[in-house]
Amino acid sequence: MLGLVLAASGCTARSPSLNSLGFDSIKTGSVSGKAVAPDAERMSDETTIRNAVSSANLDGVSNGRLAWANSQTGSRGEVFGVVEYMDETRLCRRFRVSRESFQGISLYRGEVCMSIAGEWWVRTFESA
Repeated sequence: MLGLVLAASGCTARSPSLNSLGFDSIKTGSVSGKAVAPDAERMSDETTIRNAVSSANLDGVSNGRLAWANSQTGSRGEVFGVVEYMDETRLCRRFRVSRESFQGISLYRGEVCMSIAGEWWVRTFESA
């Protein structure tokens, strides 16, 4: 009989709460870090694309296409139709580029040129 009473009392006992066990309350939707604004994303992607276009060996680009990816923004795409030319005293490269981002897929026209100091800069970058 004592065994039956002990078994029955075990069924009615309350289990300890999470707070009494030392657990904090559960937080949902908390993400650390800063979100990148769309304009900042585009500027970061422009820099990545500029670096890809300016450093490409145009003779070695297969099918005339050059893949690019930006690990900071998660964007990626392909550069194609790169044409190198001289503009007065500057070396420039004109190109088209696709951009796949969280905002969707876009197509751009761009142009990068080398400064007198030997650094590449974005001359134009606009929607195609």
